[in-house]
Amino acid sequence: MKRKTGGRERLKTAVYFADTDCLRDAELFESARGIVSRTRRERTDRMRFAASKRLSLGAGLLLMRAMSDEGLDPFKSDTADGKHGKPYLTAYPEMRFSLAHSGSVAMCVTADVNTGCDIERIADARPEVAERFFDEAETRDISGTEDPLRAARFYWYWTLKESYVKCLGTGMSTELGSFRIRETDSGIRAVNGDRTLPFSFLIPACPDGYAAACCFECESLPETAGAERVDLFKFIAKFPAE
Repeated sequence: MKRKTGGRERLKTAVYFADTDCLRDAELFESARGIVSRTRRERTDRMRFAASKRLSLGAGLLLMRAMSDEGLDPFKSDTADGKHGKPYLTAYPEMRFSLAHSGSVAMCVTADVNTGCDIERIADARPEVAERFFDEAETRDISGTEDPLRAARFYWYWTLKESYVKCLGTGMSTELGSFRIRETDSGIRAVNGDRTLPFSFLIPACPDGYAAACCFECESLPETAGAERVDLFKFIAKFPAE
């Protein structure tokens, strides 16, 4: 639902997850392919691997679900890429969104401020990656975390950093080592030198075995209703086959 703040209606901040393994079913996959936007369908068709295709469709379906929850027509708008490739909804540019996927899980976050999200399936900690892309304090924190929590700590940092870069929408021009992630009394913050950046972060409850993060271009964390797990089979079934 939309909420009023300062006399104006605001879009809600929402987080969605979905397991895409159900799209292994060929008939369900084709049904999903038939209802997503043209751009999403073309993006999916260009992908080489079946798992990547399922994740792409799953992310597109979650965006449709988010639009439906806001009372917007999910068939009215396509997506287009803005500067540096950050996507936006052509018919509803006021609804900011970000998509991510890893393993078999797709993720979507929506807000009325710039936002970014990332999800990663937790594997082994990668100290060589941390040394290359993280600052010394972050690397020490990861190294000082005992197994089996070290890998989760690595992906905690990684998803937070990726969500910030995606929120900025600057693509590869923003390096992961150009800022630091810090836990403060006011929440998780991104820091550049001595300057705390005007962004807030959310760690949503995500599927077991994964790490996920959302970033918002505002100093106070937007109110959210919590993360929702979407059953793609039930969602697709709402739309009659052509």
